Amino acid sequence: MTELTTLPGPTRRPMLMVSPEDHRRALALRQMAMAYADLPRYLLLPEVSALLHYLPDWSQHALVSTLWNNGGRINEVLALKRRDFRLNGDYPHAVIRNAKQRRAAPRR
Repeated sequence: MTELTTLPGPTRRPMLMVSPEDHRRALALRQMAMAYADLPRYLLLPEVSALLHYLPDWSQHALVSTLWNNGGRINEVLALKRRDFRLNGDYPHAVIRNAKQRRAAPRR
């Protein structure tokens, strides 16, 4: 179970905290994944949360947070426009298009 807390520091940004049991499971999964050389390496939720907490700039924070939460590639996230974010519905989300989809889409 995750919960939101605020860590002390110069900016006092919120940070997601993970229960110790969930963290142990995630570490066990990481150890299992490291046995296979062809799988990508990744950060765990507490590590990403700590990274977000210490980023000095809100634009960097927004970029890393969007990458983490949407799973987009860096070029896909950098190509996002304001119209790609859908924040008014029940499930706020971003519409990420790859290069082929962006080329095929009509210009607005």
